[in-house]
Amino acid sequence: MSRRCPPRGHRREATDRTPARMVAGLAELLSRPAWEFAAFPNREGQHELVLARDAPFTSLWAHHLVPFSGVAHVGVLPATGNAG
Repeated sequence: MSRRCPPRGHRREATDRTPARMVAGLAELLSRPAWEFAAFPNREGQHELVLARDAPFTSLWAHHLVPFSGVAHVGVLPATGNAG
């Protein structure tokens, strides 16, 4: 079974809405809930590394408009306040 291209000048409602659907999809992909980096007092004087593992994320390669997702691992050194 072969498909034929529509004649030139033929418009379809679905393709007319493609730009709006692309914008709506990117807006949904790039919107995120509010997030603040939290600081906690280090009353016990902990110096060991604290890890948060498998934090899910989704982002976008801006120069290709290709979404990608995965998990991130974040470590904090309580004595110094350094996070990375």
